Amino acid sequence: MTTQPEPDARETRALVLVPRRPERPAERPRERYVMPLPERAAMWREQLSDELAAVYSDVDFDLRRRVQQVLVAVEETVGQLDPAKDWPALAGWLRDRLAFEMRENHLLAAGSMRAISLRSAERLRLGTTQVIDPPVPAPPTDLAVSLAEAPKGPEAARTGGVMNVVLRGYLGFVMYFMLSHFVGLDLPLALGLLPAALMAGLAVREERTRKLATRRAEAEQALRGYVAEFGMWVGKGSQDLLRRMEQDLRAGYEARIDAALARRAHA
Repeated sequence: MTTQPEPDARETRALVLVPRRPERPAERPRERYVMPLPERAAMWREQLSDELAAVYSDVDFDLRRRVQQVLVAVEETVGQLDPAKDWPALAGWLRDRLAFEMRENHLLAAGSMRAISLRSAERLRLGTTQVIDPPVPAPPTDLAVSLAEAPKGPEAARTGGVMNVVLRGYLGFVMYFMLSHFVGLDLPLALGLLPAALMAGLAVREERTRKLATRRAEAEQALRGYVAEFGMWVGKGSQDLLRRMEQDLRAGYEARIDAALARRAHA
């Protein structure tokens, strides 16, 4: 009688039927909670106040930083020029530089408010965005400090310079006369014109250097005054522009909120 071989233990385990777990029903996707419009509006107002305060601070700091950079550039530029000869070019350069800095500050203010408007539209979910596109303001012109003419020093300073040259030349002549007298040399007085001319020439050179330094100092003072007044007027205009944009932004979105609530009330 032929005996059947006993099945291997692994084969026996393979034949065991494992009961299948019942399939779980598919879960329905959870609906995303949407905050009601009144609550979104209240949260938006609080966030808007914080963001506007940051924009006011950033724009003011940006303008102050730009004014300081212009003052540094004025000092460097004046130190390389002669204001008496190069004043028209210097004044034109300063006007263009200030106009550029004013435009950049305006773009920062408008761009910041535009970003706030986009975020407000996303938070409120009203479907429309309040447009923020203010025109670029013109540079102020009616300033107390004028750049039409180069600053002129007092008349007494110019007269004092002439007297200094004359006195230095006379001193050279006297030194020659006293030296010839003490030494006992019988030198012609006409030869005394040489040290007199030498001393006068040195005085003229020193006087030119002094006058150039004086003109540069006076020009820098005048330009600093112009920059300070320009920055003051631009700062006021920038803050006024921010307030107008804030009013338009608040009024625009508040009107949209009221319209959306009215439509839902009549639905």
